Amino acid sequence: MPPPLTYPALCCVLEFLDPARRIHINARNAALQRIDASIPYRMDTIVIGEFCVYLNEIKIFNSRYNVILFEKLCSNEKIQKVVPLDQKAEVMRKLYNYYFGEKRSTILVDNALFTQQLSDIVYPQNLSSTINKLSVHWLDFRKILPYINPISFPLKSFEILDDKPVFLDHPVVQSAETVKIQLVGDSPTTKLPDAHLLRNKNISVDYSDCKSRDVMRIIRHWMTHGKEIGTKFTLTYRGIGHHIVSSLLIEFEKFLCDSEGVDKQMLPHKPRFAIKLNSWSKIFVYEIDVKRNYGYAESQLALTVVEN
Repeated sequence: MPPPLTYPALCCVLEFLDPARRIHINARNAALQRIDASIPYRMDTIVIGEFCVYLNEIKIFNSRYNVILFEKLCSNEKIQKVVPLDQKAEVMRKLYNYYFGEKRSTILVDNALFTQQLSDIVYPQNLSSTINKLSVHWLDFRKILPYINPISFPLKSFEILDDKPVFLDHPVVQSAETVKIQLVGDSPTTKLPDAHLLRNKNISVDYSDCKSRDVMRIIRHWMTHGKEIGTKFTLTYRGIGHHIVSSLLIEFEKFLCDSEGVDKQMLPHKPRFAIKLNSWSKIFVYEIDVKRNYGYAESQLALTVVEN
């Protein structure tokens, strides 16, 4: 018979268990429940929203009706619990506190998503997550920074989804290895007022109502202040792209070129530009072949900084 696990070994086993298994085991053992909060959760993905919590494959959803749904996504197992409508907010508060608050030391997670649309979330005061990638939907990302361990920075990836202007000139955004921005809805003014200030090398923007002046502002800023070789800024927008490309033709006609080989996705027979930055680098501007098909026309423009 093998010897029993030592306390450090038991803590190590619990830390690396999938959350579903860990919750299942702890619920049946009072001794484990006493030490569980002191052991970090280690996960691939968490989602913390006003109506839901995801822990890897476990989904806890607060529906519009008086039902809390517990679902294991990989096996489609579901459990429903009926709660009075006036207690739903309190139920979510207790869920946040149980999984992310109380005396829990920290959460170690690869990808964390915070989402909020209708009402503010009151996060547990001692919530501390150590993450690699951060996604923020429908809220100001600065609100959740106090709940992220500073050793998480710089991030491997920062992603934001919103229908309001986003302000990106912030150290957390500027230091991320990759930045992904998705903006929805129409607006007479730009929702990217400071995109030209981004210093990241890998930037992807999906902006349905992108204006040609947004692209112009980015290019002019790079021409004035320079940009690191290897930078790639990809912009996806609705429509067939005539309004943006036409503006580029007017402004940068003298930089038209027929260079090839910069990107395999480059659309042939489309205008492309090689805009000089300095004696050793230039911005290569070109359209990209769009593989997605959502039932409407979509265009992609790439700004890549290459050697002369």
